[in-house]
Parts: sequence; structure tokens; C-alpha cells
Amino acid sequence: MGDFNTISHIEDRQGEALVHRMEIKDFNDYIEDTNMNDMRYIGRWFTWTNNYVFRKIDRAIVNSEWMLRFPQKEVIVMDPNLSDHSPLCISLDEVTFKGPKTFRFLNCIVEHSSFLKVVKDAWEIPMGGSWMNRA
Repeated sequence: MGDFNTISHIEDRQGEALVHRMEIKDFNDYIEDTNMNDMRYIGRWFTWTNNYVFRKIDRAIVNSEWMLRFPQKEVIVMDPNLSDHSPLCISLDEVTFKGPKTFRFLNCIVEHSSFLKVVKDAWEIPMGGSWMNRA
């Protein structure tokens, strides 16, 4: 992730001469040769400007292992504030599912020799707390 100082698509530059295919060939060949991919971006499209020319030259490129490990990750292109470059941000916090957990009961458990005793003993453990917790 960082400033690659080059563009990879014609749409990645605005405000100066037209982009020629040869300008983007080397960088795109590098991306292809290393089996990398651009991450998904949210926020601003252009990452660098001098207030006349706008370019997308800051990127986060990742390999397929990264994409499989963090499929919902994206790059946040933030406001540049005092810089001519927009900072890129990737949050690496673990995404946790907040919904209810699915209850699964495996029928093979009942065939275990101590199954009934474990269930009976568990039901006989006194529960503390409010009546709602004990019901």
C-alpha cells in the first residue's frame, strides 16, 4: 500500500493530457506478473492533486491469499487535509457476526454411553440469578 506514482487506468487521471496506453503498460504488467489485485476502494476516487490535475496514484494491492483471508476488506480513501495525497486506511479488526448462533444437535451424541448421566447432572445444577435466568 502506498504511492506508486503511476496510474493503471485511463480514468485514473484528470486535468492534463490524454493518457496513452504505453503510460500504464509497465505498471499493469507488474500487477499481472506478481498476481496482485487492487483492493476495493470507498471514499474519494483521486488520491493526489495539485488542485488542477487529479490522479489515483496511491493504491493498496494485494495477492489472492489476502483476498481469501479478508474478503470484506476495502481501502478507505480519506480526506488529504494538509497534504497533496489522500491517506489510505485499512482496518484489520476481526469482523464478528452479531446475529444469533445456530443451535446444532448431533444425533450421534445420544449414542455415547454417558449421555443420559451428563444431561441429568446438568439439569440438577442449581441456577442463581433472577427467576428469568432459572426458568
